[in-house]
Amino acid sequence: MSAPWESSLRLAHGLHRRLPDQWQHTCLRDGCDAVPAGRRNQDGYCLRHLRDKEARKAAIESMLRTLTVTLTGAHVVVDLRGTTFDEQLLNETFGLVLQYLPDEDAPALSWSLRKCVFTGHANFSAKVFGGFNHPQDDYVDLSDARFEADAVFTGTRFHGRVFFQHTRFDTASFDQVEFGHDAWFLGTRFNGTASFNNAAFTGSAYFHDVAASSAVVLTGATFSGSAHLDPITTPSLDLAQAEFVKRATVHIAGSCIADHARFDDGVAVRLLHCSALVSTLSLTGVRLGAPSTVTGDIPHVDHGTAVSTATAAGRGADLPRLLSLADADVADLTVTDVDLGRCLFTGAINLDQLRMGGTVAFARPERHRLARWQPRTPRWWQALWRWCSRGDRPVGREMLLDELVARLGPTEALGTDRDPRGPASRRATDDQVAVLYRALRKAREDAKDEPGAGDFYYGEMEARRRGARKRGTQTIIERLVLTLYRVLSGYGLRAGRALAWLLALVTVLTVLLMTFGLPDTTGPAQRMTGTLQPAHAADAPRELVVEVRTPPILLPPPDRLWTLDRAERAARVALGSVVFRDTDQQLTTAGRWTVNSGRLLGPLLIALAALAIRARVKR
Repeated sequence: MSAPWESSLRLAHGLHRRLPDQWQHTCLRDGCDAVPAGRRNQDGYCLRHLRDKEARKAAIESMLRTLTVTLTGAHVVVDLRGTTFDEQLLNETFGLVLQYLPDEDAPALSWSLRKCVFTGHANFSAKVFGGFNHPQDDYVDLSDARFEADAVFTGTRFHGRVFFQHTRFDTASFDQVEFGHDAWFLGTRFNGTASFNNAAFTGSAYFHDVAASSAVVLTGATFSGSAHLDPITTPSLDLAQAEFVKRATVHIAGSCIADHARFDDGVAVRLLHCSALVSTLSLTGVRLGAPSTVTGDIPHVDHGTAVSTATAAGRGADLPRLLSLADADVADLTVTDVDLGRCLFTGAINLDQLRMGGTVAFARPERHRLARWQPRTPRWWQALWRWCSRGDRPVGREMLLDELVARLGPTEALGTDRDPRGPASRRATDDQVAVLYRALRKAREDAKDEPGAGDFYYGEMEARRRGARKRGTQTIIERLVLTLYRVLSGYGLRAGRALAWLLALVTVLTVLLMTFGLPDTTGPAQRMTGTLQPAHAADAPRELVVEVRTPPILLPPPDRLWTLDRAERAARVALGSVVFRDTDQQLTTAGRWTVNSGRLLGPLLIALAALAIRARVKR
């Protein structure tokens, strides 16, 4: 936490006025900087270095009674700053303080344990801090304290404010703790796990610049006030089944699990970039009561400028990852600069209203992974398939992880870094995958991202085609139509495929015309014969009857069938047929049928190519 934050915090809560960070009088024992026990003995020893238990008892009694008598209606402060506690001294101190606690008509009671060192097991279980007439004035200050062993606060009640500023823990348990006022964890460090299972935060909760080497567990925690978890650096932040009444802020550098959590007033999640691992977030079954955002940090290069989208995203390789939106209502969710290639959507509600901004990447697996080999498939065929798919070349479209799970199974699709017993165990059917693609396609179309919606349309049609194959003979025609649509133009999205088929069509027409369609031009010419008819009367003209005989249309001999001249004429006729241009070229019967076939298929392929180009450039 920065210095301005620290000074503002102490100024806002009056800590600078009550007990300063640095104290003038210290323990008489050499090397001990603790505050002397008891306000009446400023030049004495600290609680640890008093000669015996009776002296410690007298010091605590003197401290409590003195403050109670002199401060009616004000604070009673247990001032033990800088004291070093072992397990025995800690238990003894709490026993003495509880023995001489004021009654419920006394002023508020606060604890100042700043810069204390706890060398042994620190057990604060079921302790009550404060809780008298002025809980708003109570506080427990454990700033700059150091716990060298486990710290247990299970079932503890803090009626006033609690400060853990720059506190160092080994492993800490705050399970079922009740924070009656604001809780400040500022610059706190945990060498192990920080557990807050079923903790209740009545006031505001501030987790600023908190780091844990193992995990921060907030499972089932309740935040009645505002929650600021920004930032938290840990391999695992568990917010499963947590409840946030007011709007929450979560900045996480690591893995965050917020499955079945409830954010009544929304949440703003920021997945921070960290060099050790990729930040991830799981939102299975999350409940969002207000507009919420999930934003990822795009990596930056050393000189401080952002990496280009193509390099930084790497098609999602370095972006923070959203792992699951299964069973979640995402109508109020916006995701920005996040990798959705490993995200499961099965069961998501209002997926068509999901808003995506910035760089949002989806899965592009290697082509050979999509092949599901039967047990008896020859190895040479598998090797040929891998060679044709160019090894690790990715597929040409964005895919959902749900489709990969449906096609390959959870273990093969997720690999070893994901638990296949999670949401992926509910394996989606092809019809469900088609619904997911349709909803995401609508979301991108509403955002005017027509090219991006094209990939989802392709995935939707692929799921429909596979579903038609599994539904039986009633959908043979549908499957045939979808297969032809896929082969000819990639569902109207692959212009290169349609143009390739058009080129193949012109080539085939040219060969057929050269072989069967163009007649021999060197054969006998057309003959005209006529007869002169006599006149019916002397003055009547005579009639001439002319008979035209067309020679038979014959193909040239084999030695003149494949010539450049015939190839040029056949190509011209073939190109003319695909664009409905008539030709004066004489053709055989087979040639006329060939031209009619070109007039039927050519415009269709041209239209499919134009449709695919339009889908890629439409805005």
